[in-house]
Amino acid sequence: EIGFGCGPTAGLIVSASCQERREAVARALDLGITYFDTASVYADGVSENHLGETLSDLEVRPVVGTKVVIGEDELDDVSGAVIRCFEGSLKRLRLDSVDILHLHNRLAVQRVEGSNVGIGPLLSVDDLLGPGGVLDAFEKLRDQGKTRSLGICSFGGEVPAINQAIDTDRFQSLLAYYNILNP
Repeated sequence: EIGFGCGPTAGLIVSASCQERREAVARALDLGITYFDTASVYADGVSENHLGETLSDLEVRPVVGTKVVIGEDELDDVSGAVIRCFEGSLKRLRLDSVDILHLHNRLAVQRVEGSNVGIGPLLSVDDLLGPGGVLDAFEKLRDQGKTRSLGICSFGGEVPAINQAIDTDRFQSLLAYYNILNP
């Protein structure tokens, strides 16, 4: 996996020259890396712009995943916010579709406005699964052929809410933070 926007080496990739980005991605592909992960909020969209430009320059199409974020000011139209954010991502990535679409906001049993834990406000299970929620928009985008797989981020949220999402069997991916120091 190569992340285009977060983690210890992200700044190098995002701020690198076009040639350096092409070399890094070409090298990663040569080494068998097939998944490239980014998000609309990484470097305020620069990550997606750079990844899209680099993949286009190299004329390659590896597995690409991105994440949408719903802002505090968009909570009245969750589904619309998802679609607007995602359409912007596709434009920046220069793609008609991505392989994996994740929700970057963290989940809670109840919405916690003003929380901004991690990325954006904590969304409720109802924001995710209810009518006009994230999953409605995700499934619409999948039905339109704009993504193949749907996912959520699990780190920074409430475990009972994450478990409710997993138990629906409607997500194909879970970004989980796990290491020996934080099992």
